[in-house]
Amino acid sequence: MISLKRVAALATTTLAGAMLAASFQAPAFAHNDPERYKPYRHAQPIAGYEIVESTFALRPNAFAGGSARCPAGKRVLGGGYAWPSVGLGSEPIVTVNRPIANGTVWQLTVRNPADSAVTSAIVYAQCAFAR
Repeated sequence: MISLKRVAALATTTLAGAMLAASFQAPAFAHNDPERYKPYRHAQPIAGYEIVESTFALRPNAFAGGSARCPAGKRVLGGGYAWPSVGLGSEPIVTVNRPIANGTVWQLTVRNPADSAVTSAIVYAQCAFAR
C-alpha cells in the first residue's frame, strides 16, 4: 500500500520537474523572424544643418535684443545664447529666448544690470531644411 507521504512526495517531484522543464523552453515572444533581429537603422543626418549666430551690444542698466536668422528655405530647430566676456558684477538677465512665430529666427532679449561687465551677447540658431 502506498502511503500518503509517498504520494505527496511524488506529486511534488513531478510538479518541480515540470516547472524546471518549462523554464528551459524559449520565451513566448521568441520566433524565427529574421527582420526582428536586424540592428536598428540609424537616422539620416539632418539635411542642411548649420548653426548661425549674431552678436549685439549690451549697455549697462538697459534692455537689448538680437536675433539669429536662418538662411532662406531653412527653419530653426533650436537656439541659445552666450556672453563672450564675463567679468565682475552681475550677468545679464534673459527675458526672451525663443523662436519667433514663422520659425526662421531665434530671438534673444536681455536686461543688463547696472553693475554688469558684460558688453555684448551672442544669439545662436540651429537651422536645417524643413519639409
